[in-house]
Amino acid sequence: MWIDLPGIDPDLAWDGDGNCWCAAAGVRVARIDPATGKVLEGSFEVWSGTGQQHPEAPHLYRVGDWWYLVLAEGGTALGHSVSVARPRSPRGPYEPAPANPVLSHGGTDLPAP
Repeated sequence: MWIDLPGIDPDLAWDGDGNCWCAAAGVRVARIDPATGKVLEGSFEVWSGTGQQHPEAPHLYRVGDWWYLVLAEGGTALGHSVSVARPRSPRGPYEPAPANPVLSHGGTDLPAP
């Protein structure tokens, strides 16, 4: 299925009403028809990450009344990290976690691959 949404690493999530949301690197979110890939609403640029390079691989999770956007940032070497933001709706607004990045490989003495 082709989804006409800019960015790489598409991810799908469903809300309580059966709507399918696609998130892609950049970070953009759109409501789509999962049978055709057609964008029904959006695409919204919802969050640009914490300012590190290459925000990518976004994943949306719904937990209770909140949605959580988890993404990778900083490339694939020592600056690689994981950051989180949350909205009440996939449309936003997104508020970043106060302790971003929540996971990081930066500041270690381990060699980068």
